[in-house]
Amino acid sequence: MANRKIQYERPTYRVTVGNIYFCPIIKRDSQMIEYEDIVIELPTAKTLGIAQDISELEVWASGQMFDYTSRTNSATISLAAVALPQHLLATIEGSVSQDGATFNRTNDIEREFAFGFWAENKDGSFNCYWLPVCKLTPTEETYATSTADIPDPESNYSVRVIPYNNLWRVRFSSADAKESGIIVTDKTAFNKKFFLDPIYQESQMQELLRDYRNEVVDASSITFMAVDKNSNKKDDNK
Repeated sequence: MANRKIQYERPTYRVTVGNIYFCPIIKRDSQMIEYEDIVIELPTAKTLGIAQDISELEVWASGQMFDYTSRTNSATISLAAVALPQHLLATIEGSVSQDGATFNRTNDIEREFAFGFWAENKDGSFNCYWLPVCKLTPTEETYATSTADIPDPESNYSVRVIPYNNLWRVRFSSADAKESGIIVTDKTAFNKKFFLDPIYQESQMQELLRDYRNEVVDASSITFMAVDKNSNKKDDNK
């Protein structure tokens, strides 16, 4: 019998989504992405969902299923927020605004941008995310008359995630980081550093974590979600 043991674990779980971040892209090529100098932080997120576009393939040989493979091609973010600033929407929609007037064109002029957010877990740990290349997908607009009830404001947005060099998401988990000797005690201070620059390369993350290391270890807390790898999902609550 194998030398096997049972390990009891009590996993944590998400309790809230935190602030969201937008940073428009100036230009990008196969080697680098140039972002605007200002990252817009908004405390307006209500719910946020991510749906992956996954391709699947069953490989059959010798009369049986020899292998099964899948990969993530892209993803779509469903965002419900109290509101997004009109100047931000005009920027990422590619609209032309002047003197309070906005002209929405029919041609494909939507700006690309990086989208980020963080989520907190029951045990106080947290996860931070950057999706380095995104586009806003046009959604329906709804207007309704006011009534005697107090309204709970909510607007819905759809964001399309575009893979960049086979990468679609970067995730940092403070819980995983602790196991790797990386101690983050001040979530607010860490978030200010993490969301200051959109992350799309592993070297950026290693530089960010340099001051948090207690010892030289591999940063297994960093998850670069690539589109050319099997999409066996890792639990974000870890």
